[in-house]
Amino acid sequence: MDRQGAWVNWSGLFMGLLIVLPRVAEILTGNPDGFITANWGPAAHWIEQILYILTGCFMVATFGEALVYRYRRRPQPSSGEE
Repeated sequence: MDRQGAWVNWSGLFMGLLIVLPRVAEILTGNPDGFITANWGPAAHWIEQILYILTGCFMVATFGEALVYRYRRRPQPSSGEE
């Protein structure tokens, strides 16, 4: 992940948040509407929401870790003491 530009990591992090936050809001309101499982039962809606949340959390963790690694790997300015 670190060989890509920082914009790829930021956009992946943003996409992961766009996946997770609406799903959490739907679950908190008690109305998890599914896209794929539109004509199925309520259990299928809940399973779909959980899979969306897990996918989004994986994206946030992966791209967030790549950004943290990139930040820690950058050269540190010298303190002037030698």
